Amino acid sequence: MNARKAYVLLFVVTAATVFVEIILTRIFSVVLWYHFAFAAISLAMLGMAGGAMYVYLHRHRYPPDDSLAAMARLSAYFAASLVVSYLLSLGVAFTMDFHPVAVISLLLIVGLWGIPFFLSGMIVALALTRTPFPVGRLYAADLVGAALGCLLVQPALTLLGPPAALGAASLALVLAARWAWPQRRPWGTVVGVGGLAVFVAVCLAAPPLFSPRWVKGIWEPPAEKVFWNAYSRVAVFPPELRDPGFGGVGLLGWGMGDKLPAEGFPKVYTRYENVDANSATWITQFDGDLSKHGYLAYDVVNAAYHLRPQGEVAIVGVGGGRDVLCALMMGGRKVTGIELNSVFIKLLQEDYAEFSGRIAHHPQVHLVAAEARNWLERTPERYDLIQISLIDTWAATASGAYALSENTIYTIEAWSTFLSRLKPGGILSVSRWYRPTAPEEAYRLTALAQEALVASGQKDPQKCVAVVANLRQASSLMPGIATVLVSPNPLGAEDCRKIEDMAQKCGFAVLYSPSRPAQPFLTLLNPAASRPWQQFYGFDISSPTDNRPFFFFVVRPGDLFKFWNWQNIWDTAQASGHTFNYVAILILGLLGLTLVAAAAAITILPLYLREGRRVWQAGDGVPALYFAAIGLAFMLVEIAVMQRTGIILGHPVYGLVVTLFSLLLGSGVGSLLSSELPGRPRTKARLFLLGAAGATFLAILTLPAFAGLLRAAPQPVRMVAVASFVFAVGLFMGTPFPMGLEAARARGREDLLPWFWGVNGVCSVLGAFVATVSSIFTGAMVTGLLGVLGYMVACLALWKYSRALPAD
Repeated sequence: MNARKAYVLLFVVTAATVFVEIILTRIFSVVLWYHFAFAAISLAMLGMAGGAMYVYLHRHRYPPDDSLAAMARLSAYFAASLVVSYLLSLGVAFTMDFHPVAVISLLLIVGLWGIPFFLSGMIVALALTRTPFPVGRLYAADLVGAALGCLLVQPALTLLGPPAALGAASLALVLAARWAWPQRRPWGTVVGVGGLAVFVAVCLAAPPLFSPRWVKGIWEPPAEKVFWNAYSRVAVFPPELRDPGFGGVGLLGWGMGDKLPAEGFPKVYTRYENVDANSATWITQFDGDLSKHGYLAYDVVNAAYHLRPQGEVAIVGVGGGRDVLCALMMGGRKVTGIELNSVFIKLLQEDYAEFSGRIAHHPQVHLVAAEARNWLERTPERYDLIQISLIDTWAATASGAYALSENTIYTIEAWSTFLSRLKPGGILSVSRWYRPTAPEEAYRLTALAQEALVASGQKDPQKCVAVVANLRQASSLMPGIATVLVSPNPLGAEDCRKIEDMAQKCGFAVLYSPSRPAQPFLTLLNPAASRPWQQFYGFDISSPTDNRPFFFFVVRPGDLFKFWNWQNIWDTAQASGHTFNYVAILILGLLGLTLVAAAAAITILPLYLREGRRVWQAGDGVPALYFAAIGLAFMLVEIAVMQRTGIILGHPVYGLVVTLFSLLLGSGVGSLLSSELPGRPRTKARLFLLGAAGATFLAILTLPAFAGLLRAAPQPVRMVAVASFVFAVGLFMGTPFPMGLEAARARGREDLLPWFWGVNGVCSVLGAFVATVSSIFTGAMVTGLLGVLGYMVACLALWKYSRALPAD
């Protein structure tokens, strides 16, 4: 058997597996709602553990001499299943409700995508447990391949799109399988390669043909243009004529006041853009006449311009360019637009430059493709106004495809940065959805303003904040908008007068100002009374931090365990306007139960089913605990580290190409070192695992200080520093698994090796779930420390179990 071919084939398979997993997360984020996407990914990934258990149950079918041939055959099946599962899943329509049809649809999607991961799990299990090669080298090939898969996602999605990218992954698998185990009759390979090449070509030549059309239960009309990247899908639709006098939410403004004139402004063409078939923005047609867009002055998200007209403005989140247009219309001297998603800037600068009146090329406008907080930390510029209008994301950047994702714009540390970038008397304007029956986001913004002001040295936050809202459209079905205006300096009598005049002219409601103090805002802005009042409120409105940056998660932890009372939860959600949050909580609770049940079935049943008898022996519980502990620990530490380094790097793509890549690469090198470094096996095993526990403990404790040191560093320096830091941690995290397998072999438990690998895989999926729950409720620090605890438990288990290893 050729060792090099086994290593290369395993490398390609794991690269394809991680590549497909991340692309599938993107597809599910469009096709499903994000919390269902998280559930679907988690359940589908259990397929890998299922594949390992299948190898355990049928190991007599895969003798070591035939293991490479079996890996090659399964790789070809893996390749075919990717395309078939994708094409079949396109026909499944999913809706966000609890109707049996919705449940069946979700199960169909999970079942279809569980097949490729099942086959991948079989291949990896065969490589690690049925081939005669050193486990350290095999596991190194596994992890380094996974690292490469991370690296390829962004260019593949940008250049190819998901369907063609899946086809390309399938093509690579077929070619690798053919190279690893050449057959006498190559016609199967020729047909497979030819068919996949045609599929990729058709996907590139006619993208709509194989693109998802059922999105979130709705048949999506054809888009003019569609752009994919590693964190979004942006679709642009044909122009429609809009009437400013109608004032519909989002169409020409987000929160029009009651006194918007019914006539007086000409109708305007807009192009609708959406992100992941959910978040919306519009490109407004502009012919150079700013007076035609005077209706924007009646939008409450632009309230700050009535206080600071003709200033220098920084806009966080350019989108379709409406805020940029408003800044020019209100007299902004210099407008800097900072946009995380480079697709939006490309659309304004190139594809729709003429439609938007070349606003991106206006001499007073400068657009930057960057994460706003990260960019503002490094710029020496100061602004009269920083505007953040309805910036949100329901797509997670570090925690997986989970609904209530982290957003580091809305943290105490971020707002302290924003306030420090204002000129004296400058204003930070932040707008969020508002209902009188569901004011939680407005309350949370106010509490956040208070803590950020205090952190910045302001002793009287009550004089530095105003809150205005439009109530014209506020209802349980259509929310209004509240805009929180925050200044590092007290708002004077003139500012308060301007706020009253603006409210009278535009038809806004003044919920709070220094001249019109009102509860509960007055209490929320009182440093001594704010936190005690928050404790008695029905929702979590505490100020998010970088450690726990879940601004949109306002449901208290206890509600996670009320999944059995879903009807009352749903009724409460509809009454309060928090349907999305409550459904996410419900799905999270149900997912936890499902994962535990599935994990128990996958791991326990095979022990009884194999050859009709139970094969468990005394002492096997210790290695089972070991592999479970390192599976949980790896995912807990990985997600905690990615959440904290994501803040340092500032862009979700860097989470893939820097953090995850470096962690997996470091783990791969560590695995290789575990088998190549000289030393006594028992001593090496114990030292490496102690090193993993110690390294992860130091990493979790020092990451906040590490982030502080890099706050003002240029982006290349940040990337190199984070990559080096994470790589060093990964060196130790890659050693426990191969050491554990070697210990099991030394004890003569080779027949259980696939089962041990399956236990590790199941607990890795459970670890992602536990990390999500822990990050939301307790923060990244506790999540990481739980991972360290997992490694400590593994240390105790290995200390006993490694006695089977040779002492020298």
